[in-house]
Amino acid sequence: WNNRDKLANTVNQTLNNGIVQGISNNEMARRLSKNMDSGFKVAKRLVDTEVTNSYNQATLAGYEASGVVDRYEYVATLDNRTSEICTSLDGLGPDDDGYPVDEAVTGLNYPPVHVNCRSTTAAYFDTSKEGLTRIARGLDGKTFTVPAKMSAKDFRSIYVDKTITRAEWDKLN
Repeated sequence: WNNRDKLANTVNQTLNNGIVQGISNNEMARRLSKNMDSGFKVAKRLVDTEVTNSYNQATLAGYEASGVVDRYEYVATLDNRTSEICTSLDGLGPDDDGYPVDEAVTGLNYPPVHVNCRSTTAAYFDTSKEGLTRIARGLDGKTFTVPAKMSAKDFRSIYVDKTITRAEWDKLN
C-alpha cells in the first residue's frame, strides 16, 4: 500500500478487467490482495468502494448526457447497517425536489460518501410514489418491501431503533 502509483495502476487494472469479465467483487479483491501482497479485507473494502464509485459515476454521466434528467434522488440501502450519513441523505434532498445533477459532489451529496458505501441514486421526476415500493432487509436478514415514500430515517425508526411502529407510521403518512 506504500507504493501509490503501483496501487492506483493495480486497482484500475483489476477493476477494469473484473467489470468487463463480470467477476465478483470478492474475486477482484482476491486478485488485488494477491497482486499487492495485502490482506483480503483491506482489498475487499477498496474494491467495494471503487466499484460503487464506478457505477455511480456512470449513472451520473448518463443523467448528464440524457438531456432529460436534471435532478436525482439519493437511495440508501434499507437495513440495520446503513450509515448515519447515508440515512440522512436518503430521499429527495433538502428542498424535496431532488438533488440538482449539476451540483452532485461525490462524497458530499452523491455516493459513495464513505468507505463501503452501498448507496446509489435514481433519476428524479416530479411524480407521486403512491403505490410504489422499495426493498428493505430486516434484522433477521430477510427482505421485504416498504412504501417507496418511506425514508431511511423512517425505516431506522421503525425496524432498527423501534421508536415507532409501522402502524403508527402508516397513520402519519
